[in-house]
Order: sequence, then C-alpha cells, then structure tokens
Amino acid sequence: MQKSEVSLRERRKDRTWKAIHESAQQLVQERGLKGTTTEEIAVSAGVSPRTFFNYFATKEDAVLGLRKPRLAPEMLEADAGRHDVYVFERITHLLLDILVASFGEDALPRIKKKVEQYPELRNRIKWIQISGEQILTDFLLTIDWKTFAANGRKGEFPLLGEGVEPDADTFSRVRASVLIASAAVRHLELHKGAVDLENIDRYISDTVAMFRMLLRED
Repeated sequence: MQKSEVSLRERRKDRTWKAIHESAQQLVQERGLKGTTTEEIAVSAGVSPRTFFNYFATKEDAVLGLRKPRLAPEMLEADAGRHDVYVFERITHLLLDILVASFGEDALPRIKKKVEQYPELRNRIKWIQISGEQILTDFLLTIDWKTFAANGRKGEFPLLGEGVEPDADTFSRVRASVLIASAAVRHLELHKGAVDLENIDRYISDTVAMFRMLLRED
C-alpha cells in the first residue's frame, strides 16, 4: 500500500473518531451520561454500533475521547534520545507517553472538567492507567536486563533472544519498576491536567530524584 493510501485511510479514521467523540459529547450534554446509550451515539455519528466499538470500548471513553493505550513506535524513537538518562526516568517517560497519547495532550483540561461533572468517569481514567502500566510491563519483560546492566544501564535497551523467557527475578524487578514509574506519573497529577508537557523532562527528573532521595532515607 502506498503512503498516500495509508494517509487517506488514517484521515478517514480520524474523521470517524472525531464524529463519534463529538456526538457523544453533544448527547451527554443534552441527556446526561446515564441517559445516553452507545447506540444513540452511533446513530448520531452516522456509524454502526460495530464501528463505534472499533473506536471506543465504552460510551464513557467516547465522551472523554480516550484512545486505547499502546506503545507506539514514535515513543520508542523518543526513548532513543534518552539513552544516557537514568533508567527510571526513561521508564517514567515511556509510561507518560502511553498515557498522554491515550488521553490526548490537548484534551487533558477538558477531561478534568468532564470528570468533575461526572465522577463515575474516574473509573475509565483508572482503566487507562492500569492498561498503560500493563503495556509497559509487557515491553520491559522483553528486555535483557543483565546485558543492560553490563552496559552500565545506558544505551539502547537490548532485547532477550527469541524464545528466551524472563526469570522470576526479572518479573519482580519489572513489576517494581513499573510501580515506581506509575507513582511518579501519579505525583505529576496528569489526570488533573496539571502537567506542563513543554517542561516534562525537568518535572520527571525532579520527581524521580525526589523518590530516590526518599528511598535512601533511614
């Protein structure tokens, strides 16, 4: 498939996503969250219920404009510019990138207002966070951490060989690493729209440094 065809397909997908999202917002504004169904949103957007669920898992996600969490290639490309950065900062950046892509960078203030209006939407925010943590965990379990440590914990993440499974110690360390990254992201209060993404490198560095200091205290 040629690049132009891919671009056209992506534009069509973006238009459909936007139509569903805007219809969900409008209907909820008119009828309330409980008074709106996915079927009504689909009809208003001019799509089938099946198409609706291809874009959003729930009506709540459509209202908030949440995208399914994923670790996109561009996120790993961004990590390539952090090869000399402390590993927990890199992991925190990856988790934050996953979550920001799911929430939508420009949508954070709006999401905050919607959650204030409908507190039950917090459950979907939590689902995005948990899903993002699992996606990051799955990726980190593909890394050869022994080789990474031998390389001074810097540089490109080396991957385990084909068919090689992580051992129990790696599972434990990866889980702890993701929990630390999650705590750092929560400290940044991403869901409240309080993060200045233009200065995120400094915020993450300062937050991780604070965590390291607290862990060293008696």
